[in-house]
Amino acid sequence: MLYRRALPRLSARLACVAKYVIRGRAMADVGTDHAQLPVALVLGDLVPFAIASDRAAAPLLAAAETVRRAGVGGRVRLRQGDGLEVFAPGEVQTVVMAGMGGRTMVRILERGFLGGVTRLVLQPQGGLVGLRRWCSQQGWWFVDEELVGEGGRHYVVEVVERPGAAGTVAGRLLPCVDALDRLVGPRLREKRGRRYAEYLAQERQRVVHALAAARSGGAASQRVTQLLALDGQWRAAQREIDRRRDARSVTRGR
Repeated sequence: MLYRRALPRLSARLACVAKYVIRGRAMADVGTDHAQLPVALVLGDLVPFAIASDRAAAPLLAAAETVRRAGVGGRVRLRQGDGLEVFAPGEVQTVVMAGMGGRTMVRILERGFLGGVTRLVLQPQGGLVGLRRWCSQQGWWFVDEELVGEGGRHYVVEVVERPGAAGTVAGRLLPCVDALDRLVGPRLREKRGRRYAEYLAQERQRVVHALAAARSGGAASQRVTQLLALDGQWRAAQREIDRRRDARSVTRGR
């Protein structure tokens, strides 16, 4: 049975990740789970081969079944190991990490060797501020950022490369230059749009709810202070949108 008939299409989140993988070059999917992403990339002839890795044996058993059903065992290589240790320097050009926390991603990146890797495509489940800070401090600048709606919430896909590094394929790269860049992302601030405004409102509402729960539950004053500061940052991002909208209105009225 063909893979496309046997398995569902990629989720919106994984489809967004897939489009940022460098075409025609090998990739690694770290924390692959069911290996749907590398299998889809290989089936579409978008990459010559892919490495699908995970720390635990159980996800790799599920991945092996996905690979078997797709008939791509020669092009999707399953490897068990921790983080970036599963591939050799220069073996892949794109590294994908999707569906794990931002702090976990930073720990993996700090421990690993990224020799020969041109691009990181990261889809964190939280921890975005710390992840963006690490990327900028380590010289990984932002090619693009994209918001994806799935299951009633927004996910962020981060795409970074090193300026001037061998094999870099992107054009203009942006670093994080201030606290708002780290909070909402330099590329998202630049692109804005309706989904961006919705994302800001959703994230600020989460902080407001957390602040109310902290106050009612008698949380330590330090925690309340942290949430108040975070709420102020999200409000600043929303005001930035309002200022730009007002400026456009004035320009059109002239």
